[in-house]
Amino acid sequence: MNTQVLADKCEVEVAVIVNTHEGDINEWMPLGSYWCRRIPLDVSTRLSYQQKNTEATHRFVFGKDHVLRLGVHRIKMRGTVYELVESSLNLDGQVTVLTKEVLS
Repeated sequence: MNTQVLADKCEVEVAVIVNTHEGDINEWMPLGSYWCRRIPLDVSTRLSYQQKNTEATHRFVFGKDHVLRLGVHRIKMRGTVYELVESSLNLDGQVTVLTKEVLS
């Protein structure tokens, strides 16, 4: 069943701090490619997050063995970057995470 539901490939990136002579630079390094599903959020969910002063545009669903943390990971899919709005949650044997689409 997961092969039908998780039909998209996305790349998860991890933040790495690089020390240079100009100071610390935050770079994004690829962690790996994973099967996922991208689901646009409905209007009521987007509005409820806007009331918390948080923008959320999409929900990503992964297999059960993923842990994505806010500020540490981000998702890249088809040339679009998605930053995490909150850390991942394990729901019904699958990992789900809320994201917002950002300009790359």
